[in-house]
Amino acid sequence: AILDIAEVSGTDITGTGVPNLVIEGFSGGAHCCFTTTVLELNNAPQDVLTTPEVLSTPYGECGGDFADLDGNGTFEYRTCDDSFAYEYCSYAASPLVLSIMHYDAILGQYVAASPNYPAEFAGEIAWGLSRALQHYSGRNEYEDSVDGTPKCEVLGLILA
Repeated sequence: AILDIAEVSGTDITGTGVPNLVIEGFSGGAHCCFTTTVLELNNAPQDVLTTPEVLSTPYGECGGDFADLDGNGTFEYRTCDDSFAYEYCSYAASPLVLSIMHYDAILGQYVAASPNYPAEFAGEIAWGLSRALQHYSGRNEYEDSVDGTPKCEVLGLILA
């Protein structure tokens, strides 16, 4: 496994006035696995990216990055949702859908917030539309499908 301390570490990415430590992990696997932990460095460091029952993000297909997408002084977390990997497509064709979380000061943790950032999905939608038009039109007769249907060809567009 590879562990790294993210560049944003030592700054206040949550807007609470307390610096954060962001630890990123990678297992070195071919298709997997990345994880991220965000600690609020107060007297009793607390993970604010996940629920108290889980010590870090679940291992998944994507790493993530932090950026202040809305200019409000707190950083959002951009990663992917890989829950549809292998669902209707081969692994190589499975969409890794953009997922955005923002810090909720009331809950004291990051929460799902993708619908709040529609502009971030423009590239995902363009890619999904291009793929759907290219493949669904019959020019590439569902080559990435695992069930012989066009579900795989439109999945990325629908999820974005």
